Amino acid sequence: MRKITFIFFFLFSAISFAQFSADDVKFFVGTGEQTAYLVIDFKDGTDDRSYAWGIRFDENNPLTGLDALELLATEEPNFIYEQTGGFLDRLAFNAHDSYEMEYDFWSLWTSLDGNTWDMNGWMSSDLVDGTWYGASYGFGMGVPGPDAPITPIPAYSSQWFSNQDIDTWIGSGTAESLVIIDFGTTTNAIEDSYVFGIKHNGSITAEEALDLISASFESFSYELQGEMMDITLSNHIVNQTIASIYKGTDLSNWVTQTSIHSTTLTDGEWLGLSFGDRRPYIPQDGHAFLGHPDFNKIQLNIYPNPATNFITIEVEEDIQVVKIYALSGAQVMQTHSNEVNISNLSKGMYFLEVTTTNGRGMKKIIKK
Repeated sequence: MRKITFIFFFLFSAISFAQFSADDVKFFVGTGEQTAYLVIDFKDGTDDRSYAWGIRFDENNPLTGLDALELLATEEPNFIYEQTGGFLDRLAFNAHDSYEMEYDFWSLWTSLDGNTWDMNGWMSSDLVDGTWYGASYGFGMGVPGPDAPITPIPAYSSQWFSNQDIDTWIGSGTAESLVIIDFGTTTNAIEDSYVFGIKHNGSITAEEALDLISASFESFSYELQGEMMDITLSNHIVNQTIASIYKGTDLSNWVTQTSIHSTTLTDGEWLGLSFGDRRPYIPQDGHAFLGHPDFNKIQLNIYPNPATNFITIEVEEDIQVVKIYALSGAQVMQTHSNEVNISNLSKGMYFLEVTTTNGRGMKKIIKK
């Protein structure tokens, strides 16, 4: 059994070269006005070995480090932790699992900025607003260490998007795969990330999947020269080396691929193409985007944002319909008014889509 006692107070510290801040964190659990941050470094030799989450709580209802792990495990099915008697036995997130690694211990760390760390136990301590808490696998028995967590990547939730959120599929067959193309940019506070549902039989190569999309839409085209891609998706036009190629089964478990030419999808597998620094993020409906030339073209102003009870939509054209979606893609509200009562929504982030006589647009809103 892997155990780490919390009587070690060695003053080890490490400074990572790349800066990571609270603004980079995407996945938050809990509610409240205060936020702490959790970084877990599995130190397993992969290019995504270290992840970051945000933990929200109230000053009058504090959480311990153990409470934070339990909250995260409750919200994210792909996250597992085990502890006994004050000892941290196991941490796992998707394919990263300390139980599958050579026997060693977890070291615990704290930081004021997420970049400079001190070894410090935190499992039984109350979380402090703005503080970073780290866990890094390895005390030097099987894995070299102890070392502070390296610069993380923002963890995504496996619940943010699924095949069930696809309304229109391209192709035919019994197998289903998703293709997500993320341009690494943002328009009207919405990430320029687009998803297409592909139906096929057995397996399909990445290029065959892109060919299906290209054959379905005049406003989508691509050309490959090695790993250089010339791609047009409506008003998004790039000619550059694909920053990263991924394969996964949800947004939380992207695995980097060596080449688009050797990437093949089977039933349930997703292809992710990134032309920026982020891994493919929560996508917009690519079919709707290409099928409606005026998608995201209208100018919206929403206030207040964040809001508690009501929001007002300012738009020049007549509103036909307003829809609000959870991050999972599920529609949670629909109205025809520019005054929207969101008091019954749970706290968190949502997408608001407005359809007018001249087109459609989207904005992120936050319910306090």
